Amino acid sequence: METRYCMITGGNTGLGYACARKLLATGNYYITLACRTADKAQRAVQNLKTENPSCAHLIEYLTCDLSSPESIHSFVRSYKELGFPLHVLLNNAGVYPGSKRETTEHGTELAFAVNHLGHFLLTSLLLDLLEASGTGRIVNVSSELHRGAPSSPEFPPTPEEYTAKTAYATSKLANILFTYALSPRLKTTTVNSCSPGWIPSTELSRHAPFPARWIMQTILPYLPVARTVEQGAVVCCRLVMDEDIRGVTGKYMGKDGEWIPSSEQSYDVNMQKRLWEVSSELQLRGLW
Repeated sequence: METRYCMITGGNTGLGYACARKLLATGNYYITLACRTADKAQRAVQNLKTENPSCAHLIEYLTCDLSSPESIHSFVRSYKELGFPLHVLLNNAGVYPGSKRETTEHGTELAFAVNHLGHFLLTSLLLDLLEASGTGRIVNVSSELHRGAPSSPEFPPTPEEYTAKTAYATSKLANILFTYALSPRLKTTTVNSCSPGWIPSTELSRHAPFPARWIMQTILPYLPVARTVEQGAVVCCRLVMDEDIRGVTGKYMGKDGEWIPSSEQSYDVNMQKRLWEVSSELQLRGLW
């Protein structure tokens, strides 16, 4: 099998790391981890190389802060300067916000910026490489919590309507709306979204207050409904690798690896259009 080049955002820990490990072990993927923190990325890459010494030449990292348009542009320039193709973009990185509303440097609500806007911009800047590959795949990691978004959400959420749950649900709904809006715009690349299931053991809740983080990472992983990062990675990697879904696009996959309907509002074409217009405007301004 010809080596396929795969980029994973947030690949230094949690679900992204589990996906990188699973793909690297096949020996068929050259993986670039797009990570906010260089030292964590270095440790992750070294650990993956140690686990898979025969594939050590197939893993690298570049720094990318998805809350910063400047960082994303710099990351893409660095990747393109390497001269590599790109076959797979796994938009995995995410954050569950804290009870107090946090914003980016330019004032945009943090979860919406990282979980949606960063991936919207990153994907836009890499579409030329993905389309040029002829068999590109984009995977947008969402969550079943998207079903808890407001019926008429604001993009991004306003301070008046802010709660951590609402902000996260809105950002995860945006992942799916973006998937459905992007699909018909592509020529040779597919784009799908998925829910890896509820995985409390990741660093997703790092912005939550300490008591909530402690419960999420020490107690909740033992509940029957909780899933491991390895179980979640199976779903994501199915969308990356499996031949039976080659050419399938604009769909949502559940935690069991089967296509399922997303929320009713995610199919709202007017909502998809509104999100696309807002995201494009913010992208043009470069200020979020």
